[in-house]
Amino acid sequence: MCQTLHGLVSDERQDAYRHVWALWRNILPTLNRAEIIPRDEQLRFAADCRAFVELLRSAFPWLQISPKLHMLLCHAAEFMFKFGSIGLYGEHAVEAWHGHCNQHAAQFTPETELQSCVRVLRSTALASSATDALLRLRAPIRRRTGRPNRPARTGDRRRKENKPGVRHCRATTAKGATERKAWAKALFFDALERVETYQGKE
Repeated sequence: MCQTLHGLVSDERQDAYRHVWALWRNILPTLNRAEIIPRDEQLRFAADCRAFVELLRSAFPWLQISPKLHMLLCHAAEFMFKFGSIGLYGEHAVEAWHGHCNQHAAQFTPETELQSCVRVLRSTALASSATDALLRLRAPIRRRTGRPNRPARTGDRRRKENKPGVRHCRATTAKGATERKAWAKALFFDALERVETYQGKE
C-alpha cells in the first residue's frame, strides 16, 4: 500500500503512513495473542499504542478518534497491566469458552452461577487443558536421519507448480474485478470528501 501511494502524496505523508503501519505490525501480535504477555513486552505495547494513535492524530488530523482507537490509547495497556493479556479475554477466546460450557451444560448447572463457574474451572483443571507454551514444550521433535532430504520429484504435489488452481469462469473473474474497482473508487471518494471537509473547516 505504501508503494502504491508513491508519487500520489508528499514524501512526508508517505513516511508517516509507513511508520504507522510499522507500529501496527508491532502492536497486533501482542494484542491478539491468547497468553500471558511478559512485562517488558507489555511496556513496549503501551509505548507503541501511544505512538500509533498520536502519529495518526498529528499526521492525519482529519481522522476521527473512534471508540476502538480510544480504547487502544487509554485502556488497552492498563487492562494488560492488570490482567496480563488482552487476547485471553478477546472475543474468540470467550466464544470458545462459551461453546465448551454449552457442550457440557449438564455438568455445569448447579444451584448458583458461582458454583457453575467453579465446576467449569474444576473440570478444566482435571482435564489438564494444554496451553500454547505446554504444547510447544511437549511437541514431538523429529530426529534427523543423517542423510540429505530427498529432492521433490517432477510430479510431486508438494511443488507449487503441480498444485491445481481454482478455476473460475470468465464472468465470475470479470465481476470480481469490476466490484474491486467500484469498492476502491467509493473508498477513495469517501476519503477525499473527509479530507476536503476537514480543510474547509480549517
